[in-house]
Amino acid sequence: QQPSVGVSVDPLKGEIQDDDIQEIAGELPNWQLVAKKLGMGYQVIEGIETNRTPAEQRVAFLNKWIGKNGAAATYEKLIEALKSLGQQGAAERIERICKQGQKPPPQLLPPPQLLPPPQLLPPSQPQPPPEPQPPPQPQPSPQPQPPDTSNGTFKNIPHNQPNVFWELQKLRPLDGTGFTIAILDTGINVYHSDFKGKIKAVRSFVGQDSANVIDSDGHGTSCAGIAAGGEQMCNGLHWSGVAPGVKIVVCKVAHSKIFEYKLVIEALQFLLDQLQHDESYVDVVSLSFGSKESNDDVKQLIKQLKGLGVIIVCAAGNHGCTADINFPARMMGDVLCIGAHDKLGNRSPFSPKGRELAFLAPGEHIWAPSYQDVFSLTYVADGTSFAAPAVAGLICLILQHLKEIDPTLYKKARDVEMMTKILKSLSSDMFDAEKGYGLLNPLKMLIIPPENVVQNPNI
Repeated sequence: QQPSVGVSVDPLKGEIQDDDIQEIAGELPNWQLVAKKLGMGYQVIEGIETNRTPAEQRVAFLNKWIGKNGAAATYEKLIEALKSLGQQGAAERIERICKQGQKPPPQLLPPPQLLPPPQLLPPSQPQPPPEPQPPPQPQPSPQPQPPDTSNGTFKNIPHNQPNVFWELQKLRPLDGTGFTIAILDTGINVYHSDFKGKIKAVRSFVGQDSANVIDSDGHGTSCAGIAAGGEQMCNGLHWSGVAPGVKIVVCKVAHSKIFEYKLVIEALQFLLDQLQHDESYVDVVSLSFGSKESNDDVKQLIKQLKGLGVIIVCAAGNHGCTADINFPARMMGDVLCIGAHDKLGNRSPFSPKGRELAFLAPGEHIWAPSYQDVFSLTYVADGTSFAAPAVAGLICLILQHLKEIDPTLYKKARDVEMMTKILKSLSSDMFDAEKGYGLLNPLKMLIIPPENVVQNPNI
């Protein structure tokens, strides 16, 4: 017979009472991560979540854990898991509950200090009556201002900062709905609330378990969030990925930031195979990795994807002026090569130069969903890795708009050359090897609609 919650015996303490369980559950707002650490499977976690409130889920998780493992050492393992996840405070509080069996006694307050007697104010002098004031003049109501597109940056829009990146709300209802981005990276935090209902398919090419795309590095989760993260609040401010309506195909091709071409080839071939059965399986591929050395197999697969109307966006690299643009980003004409800029629109010092460079997008001071819990955002490292998925998301907004306007124009836009021309209409500069065509401003879509560019490519 499985032990009930109210009579679980633990080596840290004698009897765990019902109110203790409730208090322990209250220390587990991110219980899904703890469950993963303790070895619970995805289906078990999903079963606990079904038809329960968050508070009920936490208690159900504890019941499940105790029932599966027995009372002995249950809480010790729970505490160890919390500590390994960096949740030291929660671990210590649960340990205190288990050891003491009661809340710590309230602290006595010091006796109140006597205040000095109030000082009497001198008698007030009579004041002359105030001079009559003229009635206030009515002020004209402020007029709405059009979006600022003067400098062609994401106009402080997609620095992916809360409240600033939210400017893309001006493009709604465009949110990428109906389109899919494939992220080839270190996996994804499938439990994060920003990805709820967004993951179309997962496939791991690392290890034996093809369904295990858990991200132990954070790089892939950040890239997916920048492209397609859901709308949420962060410290009282709004945050959103570029295209929160798109679906994501997650292809895990690395455990860390070290990629092997063998796994990348398998992932690209997987996408090609799926497209043979479903031509809408993926629309955009985001690649935030690269190498000095090229690979003929990768090159051939990218050309085949391009031939099927898939647009591939690549990060240029992070070696600055000391090295050439990475492969596959330097496949000019087959992919879009994306560098990075800072909050002021300056090219980031780590972003390389080259004739293959197409555009710059935000790559510094970036926020993205955390790979370590299920709700929060995290401040990620700088890099062109995070500029590429921003452009991938923007392309989905453009494709969605064109598909709603005219299916014929939409089909023409599913081409790297045509998409480059559309993005040039949203950029800030003439071409040069340092910035490509410069910084992108999505709000220019309100002034130069993409359909105008498709109909007149010389615009």
